[in-house]
Amino acid sequence: MTTTGTLLAIETSTPRGSLALVAEDGEVLFSRTFESQRSHNSLMFEPLKEALATGHPFSDIVVGVGPGSYTGVRIGISAALGVSIGRHVRVAAVCSLLALEAAPVSGSYHVIGDARRGSYFHAEIRDWKVAVEAAIFSKEELLTRLADCDLPVLTCDASQLPLAAAITSPAAANLARAARLQQLDFAATIEPIYLRAPYITTPNPKGRPVGTS
Repeated sequence: MTTTGTLLAIETSTPRGSLALVAEDGEVLFSRTFESQRSHNSLMFEPLKEALATGHPFSDIVVGVGPGSYTGVRIGISAALGVSIGRHVRVAAVCSLLALEAAPVSGSYHVIGDARRGSYFHAEIRDWKVAVEAAIFSKEELLTRLADCDLPVLTCDASQLPLAAAITSPAAANLARAARLQQLDFAATIEPIYLRAPYITTPNPKGRPVGTS
């Protein structure tokens, strides 16, 4: 489903978060960025308050769902859902990799990043759409996959990678523009794009030694 009218865009999948209000013709009516290496929880709400106070009505919300920081993406999703309930507007998910600031005008590029544990992720964007979804590979697999690369290689990761990539970040204004090109599903549950299944532990009962039943 396509969207019309002004969009509120929220992007928090990397340490450089942003919010924007973008009109249907692409004019950026409001834009703020904020940076945190750990969590956007305490930083995004003042810019969000400013955006809501501008007086610019928006018809829908789009939120970047990664891949990226699990905590950051969850904070962005929670904020988007909260505003959607309060303002009675729809909200939809958009892959954050479609909103990279250094993306070429063709809208076709590769994205790589450190997936930890000695592995890396790769995704391919073609014509502003996700052509190959993000998946995890070993160093050797990644190098083989991109051996005959015919497109720019981008990353949002400052870590050392096994091949050269231009460092960039997704931006909320770009997320809104990318959303115009997608068939958005406003009825879908908003979930992060996971590279791996989340690892969840159960707290030990107070006073019980670890490993006992």
